[in-house]
Amino acid sequence: MSPGTASQLAIRTQPEGASSGLALRTQPVIEIHDAAGNLVTTAGQTVSVTLAPGAGTLTGATPATAVNGIATFTSLVLTGLIGPRTLTFSSPGLSAITSASFTLSAGTPAALVIRTQPVASTAYARFTTPAVVELRDGSGNVTSSNATVTASLASGDGTLGGDATVAAVSGVATFTTLTVNGGGGTRSLQFTSPNVAPVASASFDVSDAPPAVIALSSNAPSLRLVVGSGTASQDVQITNGGVFPLTNLAVQSIAYNPATSSGWLSATFPSGTNAPATLRLTVSAASLAVGTYSATVVLSGSGASATTSLTLSLTVIPAYVNAYGTAANKIGLVGVGSTFSPSLVTTDIGSGNVVAPDPNITFASRIPGIASVDASGRITGMAPGETWIVATSSVYNADSVLAIVPRNNGLILRTNLTTFNAQAGDVITVKVLIDTRGASVGAATVTFSWSPWVGTSPINGSIKLVAMNTSASPMSVVTAFDQELNILRITAASVTGVSGVVELATLSLRVNAPAKNILYLDAVELLASDLSNLLPGATVTQYPVISK
Repeated sequence: MSPGTASQLAIRTQPEGASSGLALRTQPVIEIHDAAGNLVTTAGQTVSVTLAPGAGTLTGATPATAVNGIATFTSLVLTGLIGPRTLTFSSPGLSAITSASFTLSAGTPAALVIRTQPVASTAYARFTTPAVVELRDGSGNVTSSNATVTASLASGDGTLGGDATVAAVSGVATFTTLTVNGGGGTRSLQFTSPNVAPVASASFDVSDAPPAVIALSSNAPSLRLVVGSGTASQDVQITNGGVFPLTNLAVQSIAYNPATSSGWLSATFPSGTNAPATLRLTVSAASLAVGTYSATVVLSGSGASATTSLTLSLTVIPAYVNAYGTAANKIGLVGVGSTFSPSLVTTDIGSGNVVAPDPNITFASRIPGIASVDASGRITGMAPGETWIVATSSVYNADSVLAIVPRNNGLILRTNLTTFNAQAGDVITVKVLIDTRGASVGAATVTFSWSPWVGTSPINGSIKLVAMNTSASPMSVVTAFDQELNILRITAASVTGVSGVVELATLSLRVNAPAKNILYLDAVELLASDLSNLLPGATVTQYPVISK
């Protein structure tokens, strides 16, 4: 069935993407229909397009001639204020049609307009009312441009400080950090942006800047050094508490108290001599005796009307060393619920005399769930395992002990070691022991081992087995040693059974090199004299050896 006579217009493609002064991104396409809405492919009429009066200007609106009943517009341009628009399409003898509403948005930047005129206070200070500049299109709409806008002095001498070039946000550039640097007087600004004509501000007055002020983060810093030690530093931040630039900072003088002890302080500017800057105070106490000292540093700077000073207090304290636990209790076996109190001894390095305990010590457990420690250093067993208890000083050295917490019941496979410290060349005597805790042991197979490789740069053979003796054991003992893996296997038996603290073997270990190592004790078999299995409830232990 062929279409009827052309009688009306219909919109195939609605107009969209209108920006003022630019061609529509989606140009309209119009169809010629018969009364039943069929496309009349033989129609060739011309179709005109109009914009409602007062809605702006429509250009490129040359009537489009239909081809096969379809009229296509290719160069429609709307210019005007942003807002909703519609287009009306008509052709002689046919019913007209109006498009769906679409939005006319701002076009490309064509002009700069000052939204807020700048108001200045003093030179070198930010404007009390910063300039705000808009990027507008040819119809006066604020655009969505993010182009840069640059401020410069249009009249008056001096320079601009702060950010003189800013990126617009949705077509608006705000100069929040801009300053006028120089003397007082009348100025005006000019604003420019690529491909846009410049605009000049109204004139404004600038007052002379108040002088700079040398402001310090601390006027009374302090340091504490151990007698005979090296150097220590403390930084003081310098800012400008005034307005005029603060430059060429310098140390004018350093006065010492007592005056007989001088030269122990140096003051430098590692980040430069213009504010903001850092003043680094470096103290060398190598030649100072125990006591209290002070030094007053006077600072000057260009632009400041006055100098300023600070006084550094230095306390030189004795050289002490802390020892938490003695050689007899650096490693402690403490039961669950029981306590263990290693002594804290503080010694004067110079005289070798024991002094009052370091008051700066705090105690902490690496794993409080295994063993806790109170403020006096007393350790309480909490659950089976091993953990370090550390005594830390805010002034002197830290030291630690190892707490071994066995199970509440069952055998303990342990050694006689009470310290983990050693020197290269030392020979350590280690007794391998079973604490039967009331049981009668008939047979035992245990291993004693340590790593053949130690450290990030592996040390082979940092500990070497040099002798072994089993004659003191009340059990019959057979041993086998794997020299490559450093694993000693000890097999012991007793027909009648043994109880108490039973020695299996005495080992002599030579420390060959500085390293951190661990001695591991493990049980392969533990049988009572009635051949019942004692292994499930047993505690096995391990011991660090830290050699220097």
